Amino acid sequence: MPLIGSRHAAAVTVLAKRMIHALGDLADVRIQFPVQFLPRSEPQPDIALVKYRADAYRAKHGILEYWVVDLVNRRVVRHRAPSGVQYAQVDEITAATAELPVGEIEIGLSDLW
Repeated sequence: MPLIGSRHAAAVTVLAKRMIHALGDLADVRIQFPVQFLPRSEPQPDIALVKYRADAYRAKHGILEYWVVDLVNRRVVRHRAPSGVQYAQVDEITAATAELPVGEIEIGLSDLW
């Protein structure tokens, strides 16, 4: 995976701010932190939305969804609907807005590209 450049960092920052503002206390927004799926698997998604838990942040313990920003292809790859250690739904978002998993909230994406 390529290194994160300044454009990528800016896009992730904008998305994270929008999510934090939109979600308030409904979920925690984690930015480029490792997420442990399996004992030897700790990917670092651009953004992960998680239920607040003081004891654990694992896929099977409430990570609602995670996002990977792909500036080259002008899309966000969103993994949602956790099922055990996997996600039942993977979407490629290229639209101007994206729906967040709680509160029927949408955030803008079109100005990221």
